[in-house]
Amino acid sequence: MENFSFIDILLCFILGFSLGEMYCAWQVHKIIRNVLIKHNIDDVNLQDDENISIAKLQIERVDAQLFLYEYETNNFICQADTVEELAKRCKEYKNINNAVVLDSNNIIFFIDGIVQHKS
Repeated sequence: MENFSFIDILLCFILGFSLGEMYCAWQVHKIIRNVLIKHNIDDVNLQDDENISIAKLQIERVDAQLFLYEYETNNFICQADTVEELAKRCKEYKNINNAVVLDSNNIIFFIDGIVQHKS
């Protein structure tokens, strides 16, 4: 059996990472589509609309307080007592209309200051 070189391991890692990113994007697309269907919004073509930005955020829980951070940069967004307040403040303070939020092991969506749970 041949020994794996560093290049082989690196290529496998890059391939796995790329496949994981594509799977996550597919899951987010599927969840957004389900939310649109649930709210009877059927005449939406996201590719023809202006660029829609979706922020990636995460919630940190410390005692009874919830802190909202950007997922990739860990920049502080806001804090609140409930997830619903976080969604409102996120839109109010940082003008973030659409966000995918990681809360422990749950995925939550903030759409125009309203919390949408994964369906």
